[in-house]
Amino acid sequence: MKWLYPAVEWCWWQGPFSPLPWVDEMFDKILLVNVAYFFDSGDRDISEAYRVLRPGGRIVLYVTSRDTMQKWPFAAADTHWIFDAQRPRQSS
Repeated sequence: MKWLYPAVEWCWWQGPFSPLPWVDEMFDKILLVNVAYFFDSGDRDISEAYRVLRPGGRIVLYVTSRDTMQKWPFAAADTHWIFDAQRPRQSS
């Protein structure tokens, strides 16, 4: 685990997503930026985010659109989950 920007109000963390190294219901808010492409197909990874979220907490999940990702040579259906507005989880 690597703490990139430790602060009193928030933390920026880089490392494996599952299992997360925190106790249940530790966070009020979770911001997930450009990580959903790599989540496992069994939903274990997103379940980990909900496990560490306090009741009534909020998760914000940001993903780049299918149209944009199709322009990236490194982002393909065999390496990334691809998302669009009509179907939140698409593999092609």
